[in-house]
Amino acid sequence: MPAAPFPAVGVPLFVVSSGKTEVSPEVKADIVSVEVKEEEDRMAMAEITLNLWDGVRQMIKEEYLTQFQLGTPIEVAVGVNETSPIFAGEVTALEPSFGSGDGGDSLKIQAYNRLHRLTFGTQQRTFQKMTYSAIASKIADEVGLTGQVEDTVTQQEHVTQENVNNLTFLLKLKPENYEVKVEDKTLFFRTTREPEGPALTLAYRRDLIRFTPRQRAVPEGGKVEVRGWDVKTKKPILGKAGAGDEASKMGGSKTGAEVSEKAFAPATRTITDEAVIDADEAQRIAKAWYNRQQRDFVEADGECPGTPVIRSGKTIEITDIGKPFSGIYYVTSATHTVGRDGYKTSFKVRRNAI
Repeated sequence: MPAAPFPAVGVPLFVVSSGKTEVSPEVKADIVSVEVKEEEDRMAMAEITLNLWDGVRQMIKEEYLTQFQLGTPIEVAVGVNETSPIFAGEVTALEPSFGSGDGGDSLKIQAYNRLHRLTFGTQQRTFQKMTYSAIASKIADEVGLTGQVEDTVTQQEHVTQENVNNLTFLLKLKPENYEVKVEDKTLFFRTTREPEGPALTLAYRRDLIRFTPRQRAVPEGGKVEVRGWDVKTKKPILGKAGAGDEASKMGGSKTGAEVSEKAFAPATRTITDEAVIDADEAQRIAKAWYNRQQRDFVEADGECPGTPVIRSGKTIEITDIGKPFSGIYYVTSATHTVGRDGYKTSFKVRRNAI
């Protein structure tokens, strides 16, 4: 079982770099707060607030307005007693504030990770005889990223990008159990990391500042059928998924569907609008849908002392909150904040079974 990450005595730390070179001590001394937000299937964002007023020269520090111009690479590391990198991206917005209340003159630097490159412009084009993973690799190359993809196996005759940006296109294209994310300059198009073991354990009244879980019924059902038509053989195509097809139960014994069926009634989701090529693809799609509709059985919001281990796409273990809610959770968003009040991490999580 992973140990709790919090030292008995700790000093919150942060490091802000540009192009892998740490900012000068003078700039770091002017940094008021650092916040990094990550969310599943969205661009990660860093917001750095600096003091813009030079009390000695009695003038604003105009050099900051050009030092952090649009496109400037930004990296952030945070931690307690020692730091770990949690963000790499590019400056996308500058927001100076002059004479605003008690805060004085300040500059907010907003940076997105390089997933934002996929949001520029829209495209109308068709990809022929390519897998979804090959399309993801091609798009990564187009925007200056390295694609790291898991093979989606089935070659599609043609796939049309209908006048949408690349991010919208890939999110629509990806199988239900896949994720699209960027770390530094690498684009990942892969199955989620839900089956992985927890990166750390948080215990109630020891590590958690707050934790609010919500368990809900799963009306989508415990079975999925994908139906299509084989134009060559003139025969129906059928793929099925149900109990036993979970990628992981995340340490639980009963999925949301199993609990809901016992409490209410069994149900089946039938999917007919997927362009399936053969039975193998129909089976893969059915399993992906089955796992997708189970995953939000339990959702929760939480907050704990700052720890960079909690990242979107990782799993964590929550203990000492009762059997129905204790267990392994998948992190869907994480916000790391370092400022006058120290370092805190807030997060959203989900799990598919109890």
